[in-house]
Amino acid sequence: MCIIRYTINHTRKKRMGNRFFTVSTHFIAFTLWMVLLVGCAAERRYEVGITRLAAELPPQSAAAISASRRGAWLAWTGDLAAPDLYLQASDSEQALHFPISAQPRRLSLLPLADRRLALLWLEAAEGSAARLVSATLEAEGSLRRAPFEVASAESYHALPTPNGGVIALAVNNAALSAVPLDALGRPRAAVRLAESAYLPTAAFDSADRLHVLWLMPSSGQLWSLMYMAFRAEQLEQPTPSLPTPIPLAVLRLEDGQFFESLSVGTDAQAVYVVWNVVSVAAAGESARLAGIRFPQAASSRSTALDLSALPPNLRGVSIPPADPLQGGAPTIVGSLPPNQIAYGALARQGVFRVRQIRAALEGESLSGSVAAALSSNNALHLAWFTLDAYGKAALQYATYPRPQPAAALN
Repeated sequence: MCIIRYTINHTRKKRMGNRFFTVSTHFIAFTLWMVLLVGCAAERRYEVGITRLAAELPPQSAAAISASRRGAWLAWTGDLAAPDLYLQASDSEQALHFPISAQPRRLSLLPLADRRLALLWLEAAEGSAARLVSATLEAEGSLRRAPFEVASAESYHALPTPNGGVIALAVNNAALSAVPLDALGRPRAAVRLAESAYLPTAAFDSADRLHVLWLMPSSGQLWSLMYMAFRAEQLEQPTPSLPTPIPLAVLRLEDGQFFESLSVGTDAQAVYVVWNVVSVAAAGESARLAGIRFPQAASSRSTALDLSALPPNLRGVSIPPADPLQGGAPTIVGSLPPNQIAYGALARQGVFRVRQIRAALEGESLSGSVAAALSSNNALHLAWFTLDAYGKAALQYATYPRPQPAAALN
């Protein structure tokens, strides 16, 4: 569509005073416009505003994004020659390169105080256990603190804290621990939260309380959705006194099913929890999304979320962290194979302002989950990988207005 607008404007600048040339120019412009319109429809072009930041990447690449009013930083793993880390500002054409000694996976890029960044990832050197590693970056992207081990971990979830730090929820040998990182990215002592956990997630509310959830296997195919809430500074006490986790729901998996994602967000009154279950069959995979909502001070009063406005088979669902003081509805983001991304706003009445974006060119498909971040100027920043017919990945980036329901619906 942008090519069409350029052609028309360019033609108008070339008008001549003679009426014959003016009419001819209009006719030529109209003809070119029709040709380009048909061509664009046939090619099913990208959405306007999508930028291809990196190409020729391995298919197992991972990405992370951190956004602010000034723009966004994107991090990703490796190229076809090396499993290193790369970092690039959204308004820059040059990426910063950070060589590391092991294959990184599961990246997180989170804001620290004074515009610094914390870059976290999982890595496992040959013959050693998996570990969660972090590095601290200056505001312009240079390395402030070299990579260091935060905790032994097979999986993790991390989010920024209201005081400019980070909290990492690390799972190691099934046990769940919380590790605070201060405003300079330095880790504090780990605090054990649970002995058995899967897919931990967390979000802050406007009172700076941390809402932590995870899945715990029960008997047979039953799973418990576990929950606890506390103030983050309690983790820094010599002997933290934390509430006892409570079950919010009991979920059942059928044969050939697994939990793919669990995510949580908050608004001024409530906590929103969403998860999706993937079914594996001979015909392929299909996903089913579900969720609950409950008042922040009354977790026992949960109700099912109406997610019917979202397209079926949504994958890799997440709720990106938001500034609770900014207010607004939580944003839900997911990928829609083979080539679309969908997002919307969560509210008590359901999901609103749903949008689907064509995120891959003809002959390409989405690869992996979508990395999402919200900035303080109400923009939604997205990063994702597309995979071509030769098995090579490319990193894409775009930004859109943050979806919000009408004020009367909050």
